[in-house]
Amino acid sequence: MEIQTVTNIATEYLRKQIITGEMAAGQRINETDLASYLNISRPPIREAFRILENEQLVVNIPRRGTKVTKISMEGLQEVY
Repeated sequence: MEIQTVTNIATEYLRKQIITGEMAAGQRINETDLASYLNISRPPIREAFRILENEQLVVNIPRRGTKVTKISMEGLQEVY
């Protein structure tokens, strides 16, 4: 049985939203709103952003926030 951390839950939620198109390319992701929606604190959201940035699903722009990147079919295959 795998124990899900709060960061893993946030990461999986965001990954699913991005891959299914619920979050569009270029869409800004508000850390505070997301933390409130998932009922978790902001640090796990920040860590999820870092994980997804390594997967090239989001990009963090200093003083601008985190945005969903445009993803290709090849990129989706790499994620899975």
